[in-house]
Amino acid sequence: MSEESVHEPQMGLNFEKVWAMLQEASRERKEMSRETDLKFRETDLKFQETARRFQETEKLLNRTTKLVGDLSNKFGELSEYIIVPNMVAKFNNLGFAFTKAGRNFEYRGPDNKILTEVDVLLENGDVVMIVEIKSDLTEKHISHHLDRMEKLRAYGDAHGDKRKLMGALASPVMRDDIKSLAYAAGFYVIEQSGDTVIIEKPEGFIPRQW
Repeated sequence: MSEESVHEPQMGLNFEKVWAMLQEASRERKEMSRETDLKFRETDLKFQETARRFQETEKLLNRTTKLVGDLSNKFGELSEYIIVPNMVAKFNNLGFAFTKAGRNFEYRGPDNKILTEVDVLLENGDVVMIVEIKSDLTEKHISHHLDRMEKLRAYGDAHGDKRKLMGALASPVMRDDIKSLAYAAGFYVIEQSGDTVIIEKPEGFIPRQW
């Protein structure tokens, strides 16, 4: 008779152990889910706070932009009141003999839409001086004034006004490079000096006529 090996019964899994493992796994999943939810809520709150701050910043920037724009407009209006009274006399000293001066003109096309606007207009029987006033003159303003002069020349021709058009740029703040560009474009330069203005005709400057 062969000998049979006798083995000790192995400690296998039983229902109680499996159930305990499942319970532990469930507990761990719930714990992880709570931690994940908490982190998501914290992240969501941070995003909401960031969005709120962005909105506040945007509102502040909009208010600041509007304030700067309003101040710029008021400063521009103030500059016109300071510059205009002295402008006619200064140009007349250069030989223009202007007899009329006006502010804030609108020129409209056949469709009644605004063709262009003019800050200050000086005129006599032969010449019309178109003056643009800016609180801080830039190269872009010079380009716009050139475009304005072309439009006004076409407007004058269409309405039988053959007088010569000339241009000037006025500003209480005028950098040397911008001043050079204005002269190169053929515009007179009007600078504020205290309660009066300075209008010079530098050597080599040839004012453009349209």
